[in-house]
Amino acid sequence: MNFFVQYHADFGFKPLAMDLPTNSDTVHITKELHLQQVSKVLDIPINTLRSLNPQFKKDILPAQSKVYVLFLPPNYGEKFRQTRDQVFSYTDSIVFRSRQCSYEPAFCSSKSSGSGISQKNHTGINYVVKSGESLASIAKKFNVSVPSLKSWNRLKSSTIHTGQKLVINPFTAQNPSGGNKN
Repeated sequence: MNFFVQYHADFGFKPLAMDLPTNSDTVHITKELHLQQVSKVLDIPINTLRSLNPQFKKDILPAQSKVYVLFLPPNYGEKFRQTRDQVFSYTDSIVFRSRQCSYEPAFCSSKSSGSGISQKNHTGINYVVKSGESLASIAKKFNVSVPSLKSWNRLKSSTIHTGQKLVINPFTAQNPSGGNKN
């Protein structure tokens, strides 16, 4: 390989032009993180993050057992460090619950760890109402609107009760036109 690198011109080979940024920022990730969380909070196009981090085939940094390096566009490292908590909390319960389920097999494929949340194809989740929660608090938790929650669940009023199952479809709600962003 070294021979071909050194004498590539003698054999008519030309190096391919690289379409990567010449520099980037890096941050060390020690918790599970989805590139979509970074994209939304830092306002970086998801395709940019994917091109900088091709090693994460499913857009997930599974940093539970070891540290992973996340490559960001130049000058975004400090912005990430300043908004770290916001990045990790942004819809993390939506992105990572596909491995958890507590009911309705049509929505999931494995047993829940007891969170009461399950996911269906990254388009929506089932949620079990906990004591003291209201539609407004659940809407705030998932960054969706109360009218959207009522619509997805065919609710005529805002009254809910502990143990009630709700469907939450946050990716549709984040797009004001009503279309699905993903």
